[in-house]
Amino acid sequence: MTPSDFAMSFERYDGKQWIQMSSVDQQYFFNRARCQCGHDPSAEFKIAIQPSPVAGQKIQALLAANLTGGQGVGRLFVGAPGYDCLAPNSLVGGVGLGAVCTNLLDPGNYPGVSFGIAVFETVNFWESPPIPVAYLFNSLSNPTCGFQGTCDSASMCSSTSVQTTIQFWAQTNSGIAPDLDPGPPAAVNLVGHVPVVPSNVTTDGGNEALNVSWSWPAGVNPAADPNFLGVQLFCQRGADNQVFKLGSFAPAYMTAPTLCPATATAPATGGPFSDFDPRYLCSLLVPATTTSHRITGLENGIPYSVGVAAVDKYGNIGAISDVIEGTPSAGTGGATGTGGAGGPSDAGTKVAFTNGCSCAVGGKHDRTETAGSLWLAVMALAFARRRRDVY
Repeated sequence: MTPSDFAMSFERYDGKQWIQMSSVDQQYFFNRARCQCGHDPSAEFKIAIQPSPVAGQKIQALLAANLTGGQGVGRLFVGAPGYDCLAPNSLVGGVGLGAVCTNLLDPGNYPGVSFGIAVFETVNFWESPPIPVAYLFNSLSNPTCGFQGTCDSASMCSSTSVQTTIQFWAQTNSGIAPDLDPGPPAAVNLVGHVPVVPSNVTTDGGNEALNVSWSWPAGVNPAADPNFLGVQLFCQRGADNQVFKLGSFAPAYMTAPTLCPATATAPATGGPFSDFDPRYLCSLLVPATTTSHRITGLENGIPYSVGVAAVDKYGNIGAISDVIEGTPSAGTGGATGTGGAGGPSDAGTKVAFTNGCSCAVGGKHDRTETAGSLWLAVMALAFARRRRDVY
C-alpha cells in the first residue's frame, strides 16, 4: 500500500476562531441540537484537506501533463456507508450516485460545484467554507435533499444515531473520475436523539412525595450501554405550573435553544414538557442502573403530572415517556424527606439563624414566611424577658 495523498480533518468554531476537532470533539459536536441551530456558527463545521509532503509536486506535474487548464477539480461528497461517491459510473439500486450522494459545496447538484486543487501547489492545506451540520443529516434521506434550502432544514435533525461518510474527490485529468488517492473516507457518527423511551411509567403517592417507577422496552438494557447516561424526570402541578424553583435541578442535556438562543428552531409544542424546558425538571440525572425515583417536597392532595426521558453521554435527550398523573397523600409512602439521590427533599435550601434554627427556603413551599415568623417569635420572647427584668 502507498500512503494517501491527502488527509481530512474537521473544524469547529469556538466563539473566536475555527479550531481542529479531536475525535472526542467530533463525538460531541455532530448532534441534533446543533443541527437545529440554523445558520449559527456553532451549527456549522469546516472540512480541512491537507496534502502529503509530495502531493503538491505531484499535482503540479499532473496538471501540466494533462492540459486541463491548470486548476484541476476538488469536490466534497457525503454518502451512506457502502456508497462510493467517487465512482461516477456506479449504480445503486438501478439509479446513479446522484440519488444517494450529496455535494457538500452544492447540495442537490451531482457532481456539482468544485474548487481548483491547484491551490495545493502553494499551500499546505485547503479549508472549506462553513457547512451546516444539517447537510449531513438531510443527506441521509433518499433521494438526497434537492437543493441548499431543503438540505439546511431541520427535518432530519432528530434522526436516531447513524453513521455517514465524507469523501474528497481529487482530479487532475479531463476525464470523469478522480485520479489522485484521496485517502479513506471520513466516517462521521451523527447522534440525533436517544431512541430509547422509558415505558410502563407509574406513580405511587407518598406523604408529600411521589414514587415514580419505569421500565425499558424488551431487549433494551441502558445500564449495559456505554452511550447511555441516565434519565431525568419532569413534573408540573395542575395544568402547566412549575413545581420547583428554576435552577433547583441542572439539565444533563442540551437543546437548540440552550446552544444557539439567537437562531434556534422554535421548540416543539403540543404536549407537557415537549420543549424540555428546565423549569419543569424535578430531578437531577438519575443513573442508568436505576428504574425508580422519589420526588419529594410536594403538597398532599394536589395532582402532579410526571414524565421520564433518557439522556445519553453526548447531551442528547430522548422523547418524553407517557405522562402519568399522581397525587401525594398523607399517611402513605413513608416519611417525608426520604427522597432518592438527586431530589431536593422537602427541606429545600437550608438557612441558618443565630438562634441555632435551620429553616428551609424552597422545596415544598417557600419557607421565607415561616422563617420570618420564627425570628419575630424569638424577638418577642426576648422583649418579654426584658420587660420582666425592668419591672
